[in-house]
Amino acid sequence: MHPLTEAFQASIAAADLPLDPVGMAYICNIRPLIMESFNPRNGNLKADSHNYAAQPGILKSTANHVGLNTIGMLVDRLSILVVKLNFSKSDGQIEATNVQIRDIESAIAASCPGSSSAFNKVTTIQAVDLPEDFSGSAMRLAGTNLLLWMAQDVLYLRGPNELPDQELRDYITFFAEQNILRNRLISLSDYHFWN
Repeated sequence: MHPLTEAFQASIAAADLPLDPVGMAYICNIRPLIMESFNPRNGNLKADSHNYAAQPGILKSTANHVGLNTIGMLVDRLSILVVKLNFSKSDGQIEATNVQIRDIESAIAASCPGSSSAFNKVTTIQAVDLPEDFSGSAMRLAGTNLLLWMAQDVLYLRGPNELPDQELRDYITFFAEQNILRNRLISLSDYHFWN
């Protein structure tokens, strides 16, 4: 198992999450606890990832660029899959997600530096107090994706037409802020991994 997958799973377990959808007020209240559980614990995820990639049998990419498959984008996808695995209920869904996780782990291990399209939106929303290393960036990205997943669960299972107007506005604001932060953390994860 890739060290990022292990770190994401351990943080989700430490967060002690409800498995049923929760409202926006609950998500806002639990947010500091979730982000605390996603603080990097032991070790250095950058070094651990490079060590994982140095194992026999891991082939590095021969391409001179990776397009949208930057480390940042791959870490984003991996964290979403680990979150999905936590909320999966059927054996088929769990197995399919585990296969996808292994595919992303292999892509991370075989990756090389590259550039991607700019995917940050023009906005007045600012991401603040950003991590200054790979471990912090990757873990905060995973925590942000967990919060987004929880918020989306409510909308998907209750439906936006069922929400009071103010709560719907709260979701829109939350998604805007968290998605801007997510995009910034994807870029930072990639930057800190190779620099």
